[in-house]
Amino acid sequence: MWAQDLPIGDHSYQAYDNGLVVAADTLQVQQLEWSIVSVMAYPQGGAYVISGWAQVPWCNTSAFNTPCCIPDPALTYVRLVQDGVTEMSTAPCINCDMVTCSGTTFVFWNVPGGHTYQVRLYDPTCGQVITDTTTVEVPLSTGINAFGDGSKDAVIVSNGETLMIADATAAGNIRFIDGLGRRIDLPMSAPGTYLLGQLSPGCYFVRMGTGTAMRTHRFLR
Repeated sequence: MWAQDLPIGDHSYQAYDNGLVVAADTLQVQQLEWSIVSVMAYPQGGAYVISGWAQVPWCNTSAFNTPCCIPDPALTYVRLVQDGVTEMSTAPCINCDMVTCSGTTFVFWNVPGGHTYQVRLYDPTCGQVITDTTTVEVPLSTGINAFGDGSKDAVIVSNGETLMIADATAAGNIRFIDGLGRRIDLPMSAPGTYLLGQLSPGCYFVRMGTGTAMRTHRFLR
């Protein structure tokens, strides 16, 4: 039995043998498209990374359920959309230029800070361009790690409202300074986490360390 060009929705069939119904069932035709999920930004190796997962349901995963169009992985690719305008990639970028429809994890390394990002997927084989609705923010970070080894960010600013020092205990003395060199006091909501609501938009600094072993980190509000 074969049927094609069926519209989206439920379709019932019956099979007969000598005029008697010997089998009956209902099948569903679905509108399938790429899905982009689990998109997140996080510090890794002294820089920021954006990763996620892309797939088409039932694509190359079942002998009985399959899309009518199978994307060519060699032609399918993902890009970042910076601030809703500029398309870009990064170096390195894992699986960004070869995306398999059965499911692919992509990883953008060394993502520039101070911007928001979305993920956009191009599938020329099936004529689809999908822009994920998830928007992630990568904070602007130019400071030196409190331990001096560059293994992780010492300071993370979240949505311009809170500032978190990765290891406040190891950071030693902590002082905040405005762009004119004046010391400022910030309220602390939890150990190592400070509220930035009282600050006007601008550039600020945090000084961390003990004795002469001080580190300076610049951040924006």
